[in-house]
Amino acid sequence: ESNSFEGIKTLTIDGDIQNIPNNSFQNCSSLAKIILNTNSLTVIGSSAFYGCSSLAKIIINNDTLTTIKSSAFQDCSSLTEITFPSSVQIIENYAFQGVISLTINSDIELVPNEAFKNCSSLNQIIFNSKKLKSIGKSAFEYCSSLTEITLPSSIQTIENNAFQGIKKLTIKGDIQRIPNDSFKNCTSLTKLVLKSNSLKSIGSSAFEGCTSLHEISFPSSIQMIDTDAFKKIKTLTITGDIRQVPSESFKNCSSLTQIIFHANALTTIGSSAFEGCSSLTEISFPSSIQK
Repeated sequence: ESNSFEGIKTLTIDGDIQNIPNNSFQNCSSLAKIILNTNSLTVIGSSAFYGCSSLAKIIINNDTLTTIKSSAFQDCSSLTEITFPSSVQIIENYAFQGVISLTINSDIELVPNEAFKNCSSLNQIIFNSKKLKSIGKSAFEYCSSLTEITLPSSIQTIENNAFQGIKKLTIKGDIQRIPNDSFKNCTSLTKLVLKSNSLKSIGSSAFEGCTSLHEISFPSSIQMIDTDAFKKIKTLTITGDIRQVPSESFKNCSSLTQIIFHANALTTIGSSAFEGCSSLTEISFPSSIQK
């Protein structure tokens, strides 16, 4: 029973255990750190650590874990750091509900579909993985408090609805490209701050259909904005350290009616940057523009 572990602060589990049963450590309010050293563990059960309000750090030292079941770490409000293996394929609903800020230390290549869906308390997440390639479908959908995410340069795809339901987001880290379709039809998004000085390009249709998006901040490193990146957006304010609007950035954005540049480092507008913007009636440039 869960109260059998009451009073324990640090727990190390060894042996051949294949799963941590449902509710195993539920409401063990003293537990602050857990280390799982079993090479056969495949499943962390539902509500296994539910309500472990002092649990701050989890280290999973194996390459066999595949599934973190629903509510496994729900209401672990002190949890800030977890290390789990790249073998994880499924993170069920509410597994991390109630977690506020989380750093994931591992070589995971994929954030599973719906991994953090409905984690309404989560406001910051950091991925310390040099191998992370993909953010799964609806991975952060309806994470209504999420305002900051740190992503590595290895990111290649962000699947449908990964950030649906989020209003304002800052992206940090070494990410070099916002992949194609990353925020497509993310109708809740109103403001995006791109704070990575490694970011060089925006993929095609990256923000297509983001009908509420009215402000985006670019770093100075931006060199390319691909086709239809801002399709179906009507008004947009661009801020940040952007120095040039790349060629064809807004080409054929026929819905765009107004664009304002509040970017004092901006000096250059690339060729055909606004070609085919048939609805554009107002554009405002800073005094720094040279050509």
